[in-house]
Amino acid sequence: MKFSSFYRSFHSTTISLNNNKFIPSKHPYVQGLYDFFQGGSANPVTLPTTRALLTGRSWTASELRRKSFEDLHKIWYVLLKERNLLATMWEEAKRFNRINNPEWRKRHDDRRFKTQKSMARIKFVLSERRVAYEYARRADPNLFGLEEAPKPQKYYVDDGKPNYWRDGPPSRIQSRTTSRIPHQK
Repeated sequence: MKFSSFYRSFHSTTISLNNNKFIPSKHPYVQGLYDFFQGGSANPVTLPTTRALLTGRSWTASELRRKSFEDLHKIWYVLLKERNLLATMWEEAKRFNRINNPEWRKRHDDRRFKTQKSMARIKFVLSERRVAYEYARRADPNLFGLEEAPKPQKYYVDDGKPNYWRDGPPSRIQSRTTSRIPHQK
């Protein structure tokens, strides 16, 4: 039983309720659950000050769209770790009756909201990619309103069709705009 991860995690630290300090384990291989506290194993803090709860902004969807799948995976687990850290922080705040401090609670909720929003945006970006991949896999060329599926090419090929940006607006658009002007007699 002494070599189970639960035993090592539970017995690796002792928190004194009087002075709120950690006493690390004497065993050199036991890390415990320090990552659930801000500061990690180097300098664990059970309850950070209100100023230490200040954080940046959440990830935007446009930033996440530029990331690779591996990067999104890493960001997801960093945010998951942050969410678990905030949950531990909340339980410690309840234990030390810090949740009654409105400023501390507001900053904690703001940080939790930013974490949840970033995680939701990662899910949204991955959902967009999945939908685009499923559309691309379909054999139906009429999916995008084309008569036949486009063939990939290494360079631009001029198909001879009129192009608005190259040739200007077609004459039918010009005639439509001029016909709307009432005739003066």
